[in-house]
Amino acid sequence: MFAWLTLRLHACTMDYVEWVYQEFGKRLRAARTDLHLSQEYVARYVGLSRTSITNIERGRQRIPLHVAYELAGAVRSRPTDLMPQHPDDQPRPKELTEFEAPVREWMESVVRRGRGTTGRASKSVRK
Repeated sequence: MFAWLTLRLHACTMDYVEWVYQEFGKRLRAARTDLHLSQEYVARYVGLSRTSITNIERGRQRIPLHVAYELAGAVRSRPTDLMPQHPDDQPRPKELTEFEAPVREWMESVVRRGRGTTGRASKSVRK
């Protein structure tokens, strides 16, 4: 059951994660094309392949944070200019109340365990 709950929880956040990378890619592409820069130029600037730049612009390749800074430098932008905002009409992580009862109960039990409220003293409280 744990595996099912984990997969279910993972699927609920995937739409949002995919949206973030797609929006980042759109912003990168717009900044690059506004400056009439090629994907090849950006790739050389940051030390990636042209194919990687294509995949990043399409939201198909996830990147480490430091690469986002390098990409921003390549297109003469601030990293925050490439980061998508979180408008209310875009996919977002679900609220706890939006999950089905078994998933919600499992999540609540995990939070209680993390807080040490399961009736047992947590290691940090024991002396």
